[in-house]
Amino acid sequence: MEQSSPLSSYFRQNALNKRHLAEANYAIDPLDADNLTKWGRELLQLSRSQNGQDSKKMIEDGILKLQGALVIDPLKHDTLFLLGKCFTALKSNDPTEAKGYLHKALACFQKASHVDPGNAVYFSSVQQLTKFDSELIEHDWTEPGLCDVHIRAGDEQGHS
Repeated sequence: MEQSSPLSSYFRQNALNKRHLAEANYAIDPLDADNLTKWGRELLQLSRSQNGQDSKKMIEDGILKLQGALVIDPLKHDTLFLLGKCFTALKSNDPTEAKGYLHKALACFQKASHVDPGNAVYFSSVQQLTKFDSELIEHDWTEPGLCDVHIRAGDEQGHS
């Protein structure tokens, strides 16, 4: 097992603390879209320190929190962006499933960019994912690891 650096341990503990705070705030006000967005962001952050199914479960939990926030506020651009980030973080060896994640992420980034057209990070994410999608269409799907849809699209915050 890999040993964490003190800095990565600090960030993990910080994310855990924020996650617990979001859980407590949810018990008080389950209709707080900002809190659900924070909770989803921390789950995505924590998923990076997990492996395999644990990471995927954490990302899927984050997706549920972010989708809940969008039910409350469908035009919350930072939530849309984070939801797209969650979809880019999901991995699959199944080409159809991987492309599905990619297309969901692209739809989230496009909507975030539409809601906040001046946000360069959202626009760049749309451009990057569109380019990546066109490259996948032309690529040999039998190459190992190709279907690991995991690209970096801007920062976590989405400059909200």
